[in-house]
Amino acid sequence: AEIERCTEFEDIDIPQIIMAYSLLGHEVPPHISARYDSLASQSRTPTITERAVYDYVISKYPSLDVAVNGFLDGFEIDVYIKNLEANIEIDGPYHFTSVDKRRDEYLSSLGLAILRLKTNEVADNIYQKKIDGFLEERMAAKQAISIVAEAQ
Repeated sequence: AEIERCTEFEDIDIPQIIMAYSLLGHEVPPHISARYDSLASQSRTPTITERAVYDYVISKYPSLDVAVNGFLDGFEIDVYIKNLEANIEIDGPYHFTSVDKRRDEYLSSLGLAILRLKTNEVADNIYQKKIDGFLEERMAAKQAISIVAEAQ
């Protein structure tokens, strides 16, 4: 029996479909990729905790290229620091599932460093030191790589 190509998806399904292709290592069909690109270009309103972390990072580290609520290979990322290849995730009580673990493994395989904060850490204003340590470590690693590259 021949399987028909499914083209009827709700927009909410598209990131999960892209995630599945990414995790399986398969190329995303062009018709799905185009819908994803359109969806990913639309911004979602950040939560209060995502906004607080984003505001902290851009105010303390103005030279960093920071985005809030983006998509990468079907995965929504909370606070993405492109030039440090870093991602800060703010996790509510529904996180820490096997899906989060697979997601972190996949994003790490792309070279992305991930810091996970709990929403209560952000709400209680105890997240800044964790972010500072994480970003300073990433900046030091990038600088070391740059020095080695220049020496070669």
